[in-house]
Amino acid sequence: FGGDTAAIQGVVTVGGVPAAGAHVTLLNDNVNYPTACDMGDNCTNVFSSTLTNEFGVYRFVVPVDTYRVTARKAGAPY
Repeated sequence: FGGDTAAIQGVVTVGGVPAAGAHVTLLNDNVNYPTACDMGDNCTNVFSSTLTNEFGVYRFVVPVDTYRVTARKAGAPY
């Protein structure tokens, strides 16, 4: 990345059980990433995404900044 980096990691659970294969998305609203969204400044900027491993674990190594993390698992309640 050419600068300082940090790790963002965690475990996604559903009902207290690790959620393998959950979709985890890392969002950063501080940078205007190219997007197919045609809503202008109202678009949320997806920086990266991944799937959790068999233990529900995810990990990103990213430039130091402020991020939001979202997770979802098909069939799981919100």
